[in-house]
Amino acid sequence: MTIWLAALTLGLAAAPPLGKVAVLDVQATGVDEAMTGLLTEVLTTEVQRSGRFTEVIAGRDVKAMLSFEERRQILGCSDESCLAEIGGALGADRIVVSNVGKVGETFVITVKLIDIVKARTDARGYRRVSGPPEALLDGIQQAVRDLWRPAEAEPVAPVGASTPAPAARPLPVAPLVLFGVGAVGLGVGVGFGLDAKARRDHAADPTYVGGQAEIAKGKTSMVLSNVGYGVGAAAVVTGALLWLLGGDDDAVAVAPAVGGGAVGVAVGGRL
Repeated sequence: MTIWLAALTLGLAAAPPLGKVAVLDVQATGVDEAMTGLLTEVLTTEVQRSGRFTEVIAGRDVKAMLSFEERRQILGCSDESCLAEIGGALGADRIVVSNVGKVGETFVITVKLIDIVKARTDARGYRRVSGPPEALLDGIQQAVRDLWRPAEAEPVAPVGASTPAPAARPLPVAPLVLFGVGAVGLGVGVGFGLDAKARRDHAADPTYVGGQAEIAKGKTSMVLSNVGYGVGAAAVVTGALLWLLGGDDDAVAVAPAVGGGAVGVAVGGRL
């Protein structure tokens, strides 16, 4: 049972045969005749090694099967329909054509696999090779192997995939500092305010000794309470404005300000 399943898996994984293929001689410019013949041999060998065809014909076999006129036609044949006629004369299902050209010091190799019945190109191989002509041997091998590689598609986002959210803006430091200063200031105001109320209550008690001293201390506590409330409120308001405006922390200077019968927070710099 295991052997049967393994054989079935291998059968499904193997590429289906593509029928009979004819490999035409490499058409080359800038390369001598001996190297062109060697490139044709390498091209044919690589096609055979692929194991994708039931039969491979090339070289002398192709020439023997074509008339002189048909062999002349190959030299000026470049489009799929023309090559399909050549392949039909050879009784092939597909045909492999190749070209080697030279641009400056670089060789350009192209290989095409053409479907004879549909008169269309099924696959293309392309390589650029620099160096001596001998480097073409490896280049044409790679170009043939490109024919069997599936086209690399660009990754497509899954349907319904959400767009990545933009990076969150870092929290501004200056508003947070001001919120902290405001909380401390309001806390100071509440503390001294409660102290001032307690001393006032003591001074109002006729039985309490030292009422005048408590009144003086109560006034001091009340002043400090007002300062705390003023600084705290100003810091919170300024911090809220900076938060909403998104000011640059490095361009903002914050300091408490007391004077002229008023207390607050001085903000300087560029907002």
